[in-house]
Amino acid sequence: MRTGLFVAGAGVLAGAIATWVALLPPSESVPIKVSTDAAPAPHTDEAVPRPAPSTVLAINPRRVSQAPAVRVTIRSGPRQDLLAAKRYRPLWDRLRNSPEGATADGAYVLYRIASRCANVTDRPYWRSPNRGKTNEQVRDEFMKTLAPNDPQRDKRLAAFEDVNAQVCEGFGDLTMTQADLRAMLGKAADAGSAEAKAMQIGEEVRLGQRGHWDHGTLSDEQIGSLEQLAQTRDPGAILEAGRILSNSYRDLTVRDGSDGPMLEPRALHNAWTLVACEYGYACGADNTRVQQACAFQGHCDASNLQDYLYYYAASPHDSQLMNQYEAMLRTAVETGDWSHFTLVRGTRPPNAPTYIVGPG
Repeated sequence: MRTGLFVAGAGVLAGAIATWVALLPPSESVPIKVSTDAAPAPHTDEAVPRPAPSTVLAINPRRVSQAPAVRVTIRSGPRQDLLAAKRYRPLWDRLRNSPEGATADGAYVLYRIASRCANVTDRPYWRSPNRGKTNEQVRDEFMKTLAPNDPQRDKRLAAFEDVNAQVCEGFGDLTMTQADLRAMLGKAADAGSAEAKAMQIGEEVRLGQRGHWDHGTLSDEQIGSLEQLAQTRDPGAILEAGRILSNSYRDLTVRDGSDGPMLEPRALHNAWTLVACEYGYACGADNTRVQQACAFQGHCDASNLQDYLYYYAASPHDSQLMNQYEAMLRTAVETGDWSHFTLVRGTRPPNAPTYIVGPG
């Protein structure tokens, strides 16, 4: 009889508490776990408040990294001038046949400009859908794709104009072969450009693949070289080395240690990008990837590449992995300890995702 009264009383108490919680204003609501047993309920994770959906759905970064912040030297010179240039011809004329153009950065910038703007006679031809159109025609066609009441209309148009800037204007007289480009890349590498050296390894891998991702692989020597180049803390080298090491190969998987879980390639590649940003890569609002996302997808609320990767390009799960991998990579770059990033040889798991990202 007493047991029945106790259970009934506990039920009334639970109902009263539930009613009180329901009447609280939303900002005061707290999760309360009520037990109808005589003994107190053991502590479980279910009693821990969960973050509101707005913490992952809004652009309101609150990332906290376990690793110490990196002290970055803001770079200047030809590499930064290239990233900021709206037209490449003045920079090309400044560097060509000059002492500045013979430096590591200068030689690499000359290669990058030639690679993008030269008429490479033996490179596979790609016809731009905008070929033969004026800037005004291209702009008008883009504006027709925007809804008149699109709240991001002005931002998208401004981003499109930056993305569509004719940086190669004035290079109609520049003709080269792919051998000429490889020689320019080699000159930059010989001058000491870590980014050029990483790109040379990327070219070796590409040639070995013969147009098929599963025909190529990375040698132990190439892996070691890419790790060393990342440790130079050159942001361009970090970005390129990370791209190569994150890509899929026929007989390699990246694992946390030799027998740990496979690292997810998309999150890993994005983590490499975040590390490059930390070491001085141009990841602000004028970053090309940020502007393209705004112009063509309406994703205009990210003020830098980091925000874009966390809140637009990744799921909450991937964002957590990126934060974890970023801290691990930073430690590897700073200390040379790559034990958390082991490229294990052997047959790839049948469910392993294929992830391929080209240079640039």
